[in-house]
Amino acid sequence: MGRELKLNMKTALAQVLSPQMQESLAILASPILELRNKVNEELEKNPVLELDEDAPAPEVKGDLADPASESSAQIGSVSTASTDDYGKRMGDLIETEEGWKDYFLQGETAAYTPSRSDNESRQYFFDSLTNHEQSLQSFLLEQADTMDLPPEKREVVELLIGYIDDQGYLRSKPMELVFATNRSPEEIQEALELFHRSFDPPGVAARDLRECLLIQLERAGRKESLEWKIVDRFLPQLEMKRFTEIAARLNRSVEAVKEAVKRIGQLEPKPGRPFYSGTNAYIAPEVFVEKDGDHYKVTMNDDLLPKLKINKIYKEMMGASESKETRSYIMEKIRSGRGFITSLEQRQRTIRKVAEVIVDFQKDFMEKGVSGLRPLSMQQVADVAGVHITTVSRAIAGKYMQTPQGVFDMHYFFNSALKNDSGEAVANAQVKAALQEMITKEDKKHPLTDQQLMELFRQRGINVARRTIAKYRTMLGYENSPRRREY
Repeated sequence: MGRELKLNMKTALAQVLSPQMQESLAILASPILELRNKVNEELEKNPVLELDEDAPAPEVKGDLADPASESSAQIGSVSTASTDDYGKRMGDLIETEEGWKDYFLQGETAAYTPSRSDNESRQYFFDSLTNHEQSLQSFLLEQADTMDLPPEKREVVELLIGYIDDQGYLRSKPMELVFATNRSPEEIQEALELFHRSFDPPGVAARDLRECLLIQLERAGRKESLEWKIVDRFLPQLEMKRFTEIAARLNRSVEAVKEAVKRIGQLEPKPGRPFYSGTNAYIAPEVFVEKDGDHYKVTMNDDLLPKLKINKIYKEMMGASESKETRSYIMEKIRSGRGFITSLEQRQRTIRKVAEVIVDFQKDFMEKGVSGLRPLSMQQVADVAGVHITTVSRAIAGKYMQTPQGVFDMHYFFNSALKNDSGEAVANAQVKAALQEMITKEDKKHPLTDQQLMELFRQRGINVARRTIAKYRTMLGYENSPRRREY
């Protein structure tokens, strides 16, 4: 009985992660500029697809539906094609098919596995950057797809990917992630350790610079090296270039410390840097929010997404061919093309539905700006939208929303909360905005210390720990008070 249950569970999981479902999930997670590249690749791989220049924008209203391949009965009626067209199109199809096979053979060779050597892993990482314009979130999701993870752990990994910023850091505190994802502290910690141990680029999902550099050193087999000790214990002194002090406290020569610092300089302080260069630096809002009477209307920027259709000549070829193999072959190509089109349309519906729920929750933000931002978790949005929480994570990954208050990463609207004296929740984004205002208006000759900033928050009825002040200050790009002083 146990063996049968295990087999049934494996079968169910295989169905969930079918090739079309994997493609649909990848399409949902892709930002629009990356998705345009995917569309171009699909047009090259599958000649039955073509651009539909005259098509209206796809309809995105209505309830969400599970992506599924269409049956042969939905492919459409057929008629007779000319012999010339038939020969030419079949030649194109065969040529494309050979390239398609080569493409996937290369993909199998380069597939990510955590056990590959550091050099091979690094080469795969850089190959992925040169071959595809890809977001960091999509790259991480691809790696998660290739790992043999239990469903529960995979789910936590997907959720955390949504909280990794463009620089590759996961700056939220563990307890903030517990609130936002509705997962236990142990599950969060296990997922973080997996990121640090197995995901590329090395250092991704670190919570600060120190952890980022230590992860890279450990992955390179340099744990307990001189570089490790300097980063672990003397990062502030390193930033101030106090090499003599570091050397004395480690009982090493100044020359040895300087050589170690050179090696530290070869590490990447921003693991996500390669993914936000070039075209990825261009922000294209996919969602528009406009006031319509006393509510807010959400629309999709469908003009950014190319419209596709099935070339009718291939349908005619399928009807004209007397070869069962040829008909089957063309039918599979048409089915694949229709599946791709369905996934694109489903992506638009899902993003719009998630955006509508976000806007409904954050209506005060649309009216007032950051002072109206409410604490919000992905689980809350998933419950209202009627989708899985990982669907929300993929739907917001790398997507931008144009609102009356400006253009924002959709992840911006998800906030954990602090408490004020009245016991009311205050979104951490409000705290950051207030902190920025305090520092901007401070006396530049006598800048506020973190302790003084903490006291100012207490006067406003908001209890914020000094270490939280320091963390948010760093995230906002402000140095400590001595370094902010102007003479």
